[in-house]
Amino acid sequence: MRTTPEVGDIFIMDLGKGLRHTGLVEKITNNIIYTIEGNTNETGSREGYKVCRRKREIKTIKGFLRF
Repeated sequence: MRTTPEVGDIFIMDLGKGLRHTGLVEKITNNIIYTIEGNTNETGSREGYKVCRRKREIKTIKGFLRF
């Protein structure tokens, strides 16, 4: 797993207690990644019902996968 993102990477978040969330990195600006995430909603829930664009600080991400 990598700690520096690139466009197209899969990001992994560890929310504790066995809870995780993932999505795709669409764009990177400074310390912010812009993502496309499924299973979410307008309020940012990880148990939502649609695909949304989000922005997240890189420091909140556990790691990045690249294929």
